[in-house]
Amino acid sequence: MMQRKANEATKLEEEGAAEAEETADLSEDAELPLALAAGGVLRGPIAKLENVAFRYPGMEADLFAKVDMSLDSESRVCLLGENGDGKTTLVKVMLGHLDPTQGTGGGAQTPYTRASRRGIPGMNKAPGAQRLQSVPQMGVREP
Repeated sequence: MMQRKANEATKLEEEGAAEAEETADLSEDAELPLALAAGGVLRGPIAKLENVAFRYPGMEADLFAKVDMSLDSESRVCLLGENGDGKTTLVKVMLGHLDPTQGTGGGAQTPYTRASRRGIPGMNKAPGAQRLQSVPQMGVREP
């Protein structure tokens, strides 16, 4: 019985030491200053979708359809859904990395497709991706 109590005490000491180490690591991270740059407001929508549908080649039905949305620099959006419901695909369509199978979309109210950007100097990126580059990113400032 005494040996069991000794083993329990040793285990509690080890758990306490591990917890203290984890707490120290968290405290160290909490001390890092975080600077969020004020980016102001971009004119017009960053992304706008009108009656957009998308279907991957070989699919019988649309992954999503009749999507109407407009996002500006003050929008905050959370996409929820099961795996395979099209959340990432929707973002890729908004940014112009994928062309919709129906409807129009684009930044600053300009319809885009990959084909319409070909051969235009400076248009090697999708319009949504280009507009997002002008939004300041959050960063960690070293002390």
